[in-house]
Amino acid sequence: MNRYAIVIPAYNASASVGETVDSLQANTALNFISRVILLDDCSVDSTVAVVRQHWRSTVPLEIWSNERNMGERRTVNAAMSQL
Repeated sequence: MNRYAIVIPAYNASASVGETVDSLQANTALNFISRVILLDDCSVDSTVAVVRQHWRSTVPLEIWSNERNMGERRTVNAAMSQL
């Protein structure tokens, strides 16, 4: 069985990221997922705290945070080079 990682890029997404992870956890295909990675692009709001508060799955959650804002594409490309 193939296992996949889900990558969620986010920047100042505290208003919507909780709904994103709630929806993800409600998906019955989550058993095919090996991990979920939040790519925080140096948010200045409570994006990371909201994700931690909403995450209840047994699937591991990883939070990768940029030291400086890089933009969505550069953040995703950098993460893909590390997977």
